[in-house]
Amino acid sequence: MISMLGFFYLDIFYALHLLDFVTRSPTLQNVIKSVTLNGGQFLMTALLMFTIIFIYTTIGFFYLQDTYVDLNVNKFEEVPNENFCTTMLQCFVKMADIGLRSGGGIGDATLPITYDNNEMFFVKFVFDCTFHILVIIVMVNILFGIIIDTFAQLRDLKQSIDLDMRNICFICSIDRNTVRICL
Repeated sequence: MISMLGFFYLDIFYALHLLDFVTRSPTLQNVIKSVTLNGGQFLMTALLMFTIIFIYTTIGFFYLQDTYVDLNVNKFEEVPNENFCTTMLQCFVKMADIGLRSGGGIGDATLPITYDNNEMFFVKFVFDCTFHILVIIVMVNILFGIIIDTFAQLRDLKQSIDLDMRNICFICSIDRNTVRICL
């Protein structure tokens, strides 16, 4: 099917043939299973994370919109930087994109607030710090924890299957010690 898509539609589909080695490697199959086995739990946690990002987007859109200036767009030009939060959708996409990819969250990509405006400084400080703690530290690590826990489940399952293969009779389901005693 992928070959037909590549032949009749776009050549880029031929690159998907490279993923065939995933089906041949048990280790890579476990990597895929680690995300898909607890897929519902993973998706619900990701939904919660994006809901929290949307709440921060709403607060930022109404109270901190002037600080959302893309600092990395015009590094080498003398053009003023563009506000990346003019609509809620644009603001949400940028918050999810920059907020998750930046090491310090959304605060790394917005204009710094000076001490001249005390109220705005503390609002932005609390906003940036809580975003970093809730989204980057807590939620992303919960997602990683789900994946790591699934790896542990898969390892335990493989160990129990190996133990059964070595110690339980395939035909009669009697353990090895019982068979030795009977013989």
